[in-house]
Amino acid sequence: MVGAKDTFAVSGFTPLPAQCVAPARTAQCPVQLEAFVTAVHSARGEAPFVHLETRKPLGDAERAVLHPSGTRFDVGAGSPLFYVSRHAFGQGSPLGARFRAAREAG
Repeated sequence: MVGAKDTFAVSGFTPLPAQCVAPARTAQCPVQLEAFVTAVHSARGEAPFVHLETRKPLGDAERAVLHPSGTRFDVGAGSPLFYVSRHAFGQGSPLGARFRAAREAG
């Protein structure tokens, strides 16, 4: 529901208090990142979005999504969703694309 007052209630996810920022974290998310916006950059042309530059004071991840070394993510663990240049991918197969992706391809 767009514009819902309590997005956690609508989605069924559980809110957790953040440590460094105001918005709540999501308990069911295996990767937790809190960041502060340090700069906002306009996109090129008339694109209706901006690029955010951030400083990440806090990051945490469940062991299940980490490489055994503990120094990086194991992208084969679980079922991660990757969003790259307006396209969503699971492990290997495309799962969808934003409306602009089709216009850019044609």
